[in-house]
Amino acid sequence: MCWVRRLHTQVQHVIELGHDQLPLDAASRICNSELLSKGDQLIVFAFHDSKTLRETIEEAKAMSLLTTVLFLD
Repeated sequence: MCWVRRLHTQVQHVIELGHDQLPLDAASRICNSELLSKGDQLIVFAFHDSKTLRETIEEAKAMSLLTTVLFLD
């Protein structure tokens, strides 16, 4: 079993946001915004060319969330 699946089985509370009828990029933006509204900090592992995550990072900063970004490239 892949390590991500093993970690996923340990998650106690999974929230499905229900945007599965949208294209992936649109659903990701909406889900990311909803998740940002529930937290007070953001830790992101991203590639510089990930437009959706870079937008999420800027949104988090605009909301004054403590934001840490680790670029993988």
